Amino acid sequence: MKTPDPGRLVPWLVSAALVCALFFNGLDLSWFAVSLLLLLLWFTLNGIGLYRTGLATGSRALPVMVMLFWLWLGLGIPFTPVRYLGAVNFWWLGALPLGYLAFLLTPDREKFWQRLLPLLLWIGIALSGYALYQYFWLQSPPNATFFTKNSLAAFLSLLLFPALAQVLVASRLRDRWLGALAVVLFAFLLGLIQSRGAWLGLAGGLVLLYGLGVGGTRHTRWLTGLALIVAGFVAAALVIPWVPEAGGGLLERVVSLRDTASA
Repeated sequence: MKTPDPGRLVPWLVSAALVCALFFNGLDLSWFAVSLLLLLLWFTLNGIGLYRTGLATGSRALPVMVMLFWLWLGLGIPFTPVRYLGAVNFWWLGALPLGYLAFLLTPDREKFWQRLLPLLLWIGIALSGYALYQYFWLQSPPNATFFTKNSLAAFLSLLLFPALAQVLVASRLRDRWLGALAVVLFAFLLGLIQSRGAWLGLAGGLVLLYGLGVGGTRHTRWLTGLALIVAGFVAAALVIPWVPEAGGGLLERVVSLRDTASA
């Protein structure tokens, strides 16, 4: 009987942890607890798998600093006025070092990322679809599962970069098509939401990606990726005037970047 490959299951495990985290509203700890349990399971599975083989992590400075940060959070629990909140804060902020250490213990991180990325993009696409349903059908702010639309914009702006990387460097055509779909859709939502912080983050990230040489000398793919982003924003600019609840136009919002004090 063929043994299942754990490497194929772990990306789904991490994706499930992300989905649970997206439903955590800061009050009900159920989704928060499930998300952390899934991260702990990921960490444990990697630790068990590498117990016999070992892992070359390269420089240990960053992992040690991450573990010291997590330890500092734990040592601070007895000194907090409300220890319950201190414990929640320990796990809340500790999700970052936990995820980092679990990823560090992943045997084949490149293959893991290749399997995880499509799942992340589909999660972003599903969130975008829900936000569009809120915006056009319910005529409410496109928050998706977040408290504010700006939080959704920040999340989508982060996902847009790996989606763009798919367009730039993916070898398989279906991966490039998935990346292109995600880039256009995320850019369209960023245009509708009109979050200036997300726009600035997107602009800075694009400069960084190009400066790091992502995509190499494939200028045609870079032009394609930028065209997809522009197409998403142009589509948003064309749609906004037809939605009464949208407020000002996209160009007006862009001009308001000169006045950082305005909302």
